[in-house]
Amino acid sequence: MSIYRSTIFYQKGFFLVFLVLLCSGCSRSASEAKISVVPTYPLSRPIIAYGVINVPYTTLNHEPDLSSTSFGYLRKGDLAQIIERRSFLSQGKYDTWVMVEPSGWIREAEVDLYENEAQAHTAQQAHRTN
Repeated sequence: MSIYRSTIFYQKGFFLVFLVLLCSGCSRSASEAKISVVPTYPLSRPIIAYGVINVPYTTLNHEPDLSSTSFGYLRKGDLAQIIERRSFLSQGKYDTWVMVEPSGWIREAEVDLYENEAQAHTAQQAHRTN
């Protein structure tokens, strides 16, 4: 066998080994083929938190903006279901707003947030006695 033939033989052999390793790395094993996503807070439910109003009253706005029109109000101690939370740039600074049922926006500073309804009910009783 000449040097030229042995060099080509080794090049082809190296290429074949490289190709096998490359293809074996791309195959999926049975455990990798299926992904099971466990529902997690807050993505697994429509209500992300519960809130209790902590100011004498707050207006429900159509948009998350102080100059937006309002269509109602909530009083201190009222329980609210929080369905969305966002930060917006208003007058050069960020302000966080929450959307409550029935689809109105209030500033986050005006509501105390709780992870579950039981905690919110306990806090609601404390707000009403004060």
